[in-house]
Amino acid sequence: MTAKLVLDLYAKISAVTSQMLAAAQDQDWDLLCELEESCTAYVERLKTIETHHLNELEIAHKKVQYVKSILENDRQIREIVSPWMRKLNGMINHSSTERKLNKAYQ
Repeated sequence: MTAKLVLDLYAKISAVTSQMLAAAQDQDWDLLCELEESCTAYVERLKTIETHHLNELEIAHKKVQYVKSILENDRQIREIVSPWMRKLNGMINHSSTERKLNKAYQ
């Protein structure tokens, strides 16, 4: 396992989370879901190959930069998606309540 491969995967994850943020900002939920699948695949691959022996300071610093970028993208995506998820949850709960009332009074 080379340090370059690990850093390349971090770079890909960072790039995909940037694309996810753009999709969330555009409210393109289908694209966001597709990109999330790609991101998950990269993360799973990284989990299987990453070593904890990246001793070079430059490599460790670059890795930290990617992780910070990924976390910031994730934070912004959650800020955008959370209201939409609450709205969707409210619609689902409202529909469920309506069905129960209709069933009770039929």
